[in-house]
Amino acid sequence: MRRVVPIALVAAFLFFATLSHGVERIVILPFESLSKDDISFIQQVVPKLLSSRLAEMTGLDTVTAEVASPDEALVTYGPSYLVSGSVTKLGSTYSLDIIVHDPSGEKVGGYFSSAQDENGILASLEGLAEDVAGVIPEAKIAGKGEEGALVAGGVPPAEGPPVQKAVEEPQVMAAEKSKAEQKRAAEPETDGKEKEVAAVMMVGKGAEPASKVGWEFTGIKVEKTLGKLPGEINRLAVGDVDGDGSVEMAFMGTFKVYIYRYKDEKFYPVTTIERGIDHHFLNIEVYDVDGDGTDDFVVTDLFSEFLRSFVIGKKGSGLGITVEGIPWYLRVFDDFKGERVLVGQKLGFESPYSDRAFIMSWDGSSLKEVEKFDVPTNVEKVMGVINMNSFMEGEEQKFVLIDQYEKIRVADDEGRIFWKSGDYYSGALDFFMIPSENIGAEGELVRYYVNGRIQRVPHENKIVFLVRKATKPLLKDLRSFSKSSIVLVEWDGDGFVEVLEGEEASNLITDFAIFEAKEGEPMIVASIIVKEESGLSRGSSRIELFTVR
Repeated sequence: MRRVVPIALVAAFLFFATLSHGVERIVILPFESLSKDDISFIQQVVPKLLSSRLAEMTGLDTVTAEVASPDEALVTYGPSYLVSGSVTKLGSTYSLDIIVHDPSGEKVGGYFSSAQDENGILASLEGLAEDVAGVIPEAKIAGKGEEGALVAGGVPPAEGPPVQKAVEEPQVMAAEKSKAEQKRAAEPETDGKEKEVAAVMMVGKGAEPASKVGWEFTGIKVEKTLGKLPGEINRLAVGDVDGDGSVEMAFMGTFKVYIYRYKDEKFYPVTTIERGIDHHFLNIEVYDVDGDGTDDFVVTDLFSEFLRSFVIGKKGSGLGITVEGIPWYLRVFDDFKGERVLVGQKLGFESPYSDRAFIMSWDGSSLKEVEKFDVPTNVEKVMGVINMNSFMEGEEQKFVLIDQYEKIRVADDEGRIFWKSGDYYSGALDFFMIPSENIGAEGELVRYYVNGRIQRVPHENKIVFLVRKATKPLLKDLRSFSKSSIVLVEWDGDGFVEVLEGEEASNLITDFAIFEAKEGEPMIVASIIVKEESGLSRGSSRIELFTVR
């Protein structure tokens, strides 16, 4: 027979437990709607935004609860500060009521705000979050972070570490073979006419090539479908972040990074790094930030009108945020004067990108600019380092980028464009806007797209890159991509030529990374949009492995 413990007794036990153990969690209960109008959007988004702001301000684990009952929340989440509230709309005016209870059930704060529209009431959450944080003794308020926390020097940090939690959707990496793999197994052997390209891979800063003898690229074909992830996965990165010899894969959504480990041909969930919905992740790279010999994931994070980028690395026995509050767009350039470097670029004034970029270096506690980096950052005032890469041709430095028309361009070391592709590459879906700079000449909102990755594949005597190629939409603003593929291109001295094109995927391949699955056996992991996000759906993405020979 199942024994039932009274809720009141459990709550009492949890309260006394907090007397000897500090409370380190804030639980946001579902908000109540007190309006006859349909304000479900505000009702749902307020707890999420409030949770995001409190997590950043306090440094505490902050969650939005599924259960509405305070007693059930205490049982589900343990000793917690409970935040409840209601949303009201009267005419065009919105109002918010927020109440805070400590783990014993005692009310410790009550707050109110009102505004004339949705934007105003959402903006008021900043002040309300500060009020709530002020009555929580365990909170580490703005600038009073944990001792030893790594924060970018000289810049006000996002007030506390982001919420980090275990992956909740492990169905993502089901290791079953795709129909494409079964179909390929039945195909006859090739006649050997596919062009072979020998190449070697490099992962992380200063890493030696994974195979000295090189790999033969005779094709790029789907090996297996790993599964699905929620939302649109816009970027990904692969590296050995914990230093155990296996690789971690980071799949970046708009404000979440899902991290998995690939080991013995299987995938294991590691963690999820999550910010609030007021953040927008633009790029993720793999780079040994602090020079300790292990890789880190470097995330460019746009928070409202500010850059608050951060680094994910080894932290304790797991992975977590190791540096945050970095005010730069961050991009790895694969071959700058023969080295792999991390480049930072600030926000601009007349465009999202400034015309100055720097090579970044670790100073013992943060990333600092150490050398000016001259790149064509002002190409028609819309390009930034996150859309670029580089290569050396003999003694001459060249830069390669995907422009706003999604053509490949090549520039010299003085930033002069001297070659442009005729074909259409990239097929970008992810875009952002800088609120204070987003009005065009005719009063239109301007979208700045994050274009597809162009990744260098190290080779002993050839200059080769992997890029994404997509079907060009019929209309410029109708970004619907029915097919896409990964393409290997080679620089012949006068321009890039396609060497081979990978197996076509339905929908859009958003990003890819090449890694060594086993010694001498390279593979490509790619993210593919299955369903685009909309007001009614968060969308989904498919993760696939490709063989390269």
